[in-house]
Amino acid sequence: MVMFLTYLYHGCRWGLGLLFCYAGITKLLAPKIFSTVIEAYGLLPDFLVFPTAVILPMLELLGGLALLADVKGSLGLILVMATLFVGILSYGLWLGLDIDCGCFGSEGLEIHAFYSMRAARYKNLAVIGIISFMYWWRRHRRIRPIAISSMINKLLIKRR
Repeated sequence: MVMFLTYLYHGCRWGLGLLFCYAGITKLLAPKIFSTVIEAYGLLPDFLVFPTAVILPMLELLGGLALLADVKGSLGLILVMATLFVGILSYGLWLGLDIDCGCFGSEGLEIHAFYSMRAARYKNLAVIGIISFMYWWRRHRRIRPIAISSMINKLLIKRR
C-alpha cells in the first residue's frame, strides 16, 4: 500500500505539473484571446486585463515546472491558483455568465461555455482534493521538497 501511495503521489505531482505547464503555455501563446476571457468576467479594470493575461499563465507555467522539480512552495502556488480559479468560476456561474472558462487558452473555447465553467469548477475542486492528498502524503512520509536556495547552490558548485 505504501508503494502504491508513493507512486500515486509522484503521479499526481507530475500530472498536476504537466497540466499547469500546458495551461500556461496555451494561454501564453494567445494572450489576446485569454485577455478577452478575463475581460468577460468583469472583475478587473481594463488596464489590468492584458497584464493579468500574461502574468497568470506565467505563474501557471512557473508553478507547473517547479512542481515537476518538486521545489518548495510549488504545491502551495498551485493550491492558491486552483482556489482562485474555483472562486472566479463560482462567481461567473453565480452571475449566470455564458462564457468560456479560459482554462486552456484558445484551445479551451467551447460551444457550451456555461457548462464548460461548471465542469472546470469541478475539475479545480478535484485538483484541490489531489493537492490535499499530496500535502497529507508529504507529511506522512516526511517528504521535503527542494528549497530554491539549495538548487542554486548545487548549480553554482557544479559550475566551479
